[in-house]
Amino acid sequence: EKNGVLSCDFKELSGRGIHLSGGDRKTLTPSNHFAKNNHIYNFSRIHKTYHPAINVDGVGQNISHNYIHDAPHTGLTFAGNEHVFSYNEICRVALETGDVGAIGIAMDWSYCGNLLEYNYIHNVHGSGRYVPAKGIYQDLPVGGSTVYGNIFYDLDEGFMTNSGRYNVIVNNVFVKCTPSIFLNVYRAPSHFVLGGPWKLVERLDRINYRKPPYAKEYPWLPRVLAKNDDPPIPYGNIIVNNISYDGRFLHLHQQVDFNEILVEKNIIADTEVLDWRKVDQEQVV
Repeated sequence: EKNGVLSCDFKELSGRGIHLSGGDRKTLTPSNHFAKNNHIYNFSRIHKTYHPAINVDGVGQNISHNYIHDAPHTGLTFAGNEHVFSYNEICRVALETGDVGAIGIAMDWSYCGNLLEYNYIHNVHGSGRYVPAKGIYQDLPVGGSTVYGNIFYDLDEGFMTNSGRYNVIVNNVFVKCTPSIFLNVYRAPSHFVLGGPWKLVERLDRINYRKPPYAKEYPWLPRVLAKNDDPPIPYGNIIVNNISYDGRFLHLHQQVDFNEILVEKNIIADTEVLDWRKVDQEQVV
């Protein structure tokens, strides 16, 4: 408990820089570990992917005021709950890869309650021809995060989620991002059932997601596998009071309905505001 890395320089690393793990996910007891005021660059030189500057898992860690840059893949990854990522600067990552985030998390509905605030993410362009890099990437099906007061500048994509629900995206500035925000639907039914390739249902069962503390802290979580629910749809995302300039504000998968999300009070100065096409459900594969 309360272990940390403070004011260190890490450079020319074969793999990752810092790994922190702690807390109790079943009870949501925080570890209070921290990584603050570190400079990490030219990392992941041998292990080219999934060896970030900082990786955390567990509950309740604080990652702040770090400067991360120059790497072939991701800059910062995390798993778990109730972490805080604030005042970090990340740039020039994803230099040799695509389909990656400067900050990334994936593969568990229960990774909720994380706060990403006042970070500066800039100049990130993936080398992948077809799948771009993202500033913050919440891959299948992570949701329940608060993304507040960040600056996203000159990125392939600003914020993206694959089927993530109940994210709060508020008071951010997006410049030269196409799009600034992307809500996608991951249409692979085999991933959302017991025995699926990423064990999404099994991961939920391990932490008793229908009971406290998860059912109390994240009241939407027990409903994700209800009979009348459609697990891939990113319900409940809130997109409010953001600024988007010189890119495209919002990209919605064609199966995302505006009645299922909240988009209001945003200032948009883009040449293209929205990429969204509503189609008959029978035409969607």
